[in-house]
Amino acid sequence: MTNGSSSNRFPTSLYVIAGIALVYWLLYQLNDWIFTSFEVSKSISWIFLPAAIRVIAVLLFSWDGVAGLLCGSIAMAFPWHDDASVNSCIVSVLSSISPLLAVTSGAYLMKSKADLQGLGAKQLFVFALLGALFNSVLQNLYFQLSGTAKSWLTGLVPMFVGDFIGTMIVLYCASMAIRFSLRWAAKQPPLSS
Repeated sequence: MTNGSSSNRFPTSLYVIAGIALVYWLLYQLNDWIFTSFEVSKSISWIFLPAAIRVIAVLLFSWDGVAGLLCGSIAMAFPWHDDASVNSCIVSVLSSISPLLAVTSGAYLMKSKADLQGLGAKQLFVFALLGALFNSVLQNLYFQLSGTAKSWLTGLVPMFVGDFIGTMIVLYCASMAIRFSLRWAAKQPPLSS
């Protein structure tokens, strides 16, 4: 890689990281607004839409996706943690690393690439399942070890279910939007030269 190409990548990475952080934060706000009644706590909900961005960001952008998730996680975590400094950072790191573990292990198990190219419904289902599993286990293990959770299952089950359902809702909506736009584009008359 030449010096020029690495310097061109730096601004692009910043845009990707900032974009992912913003989308993650916005989806969190939307989730908080629509699914407030499904909240178990400020960090756990029976439906959690931002979980989809975790998997998609890593599939599309690898480490830049992880960095964007970390920035978005920190932005949304600080307002609701009393001990914002250490606790929020640890939860944010776990939330950002878990999709990388899910995508890496899913790609290994399915013998596929760790990106969105050529993925079908089955592979997306596996990535969604693994993303929910890694995130809920890692975070709840930390909650148990730090003494912030009373019981292992009270956080694990709703977080797993919320992450999985949230991911599937977003992936289904994205799939429908792509199908609709492809049908719409096919009906448009060709541009004349």
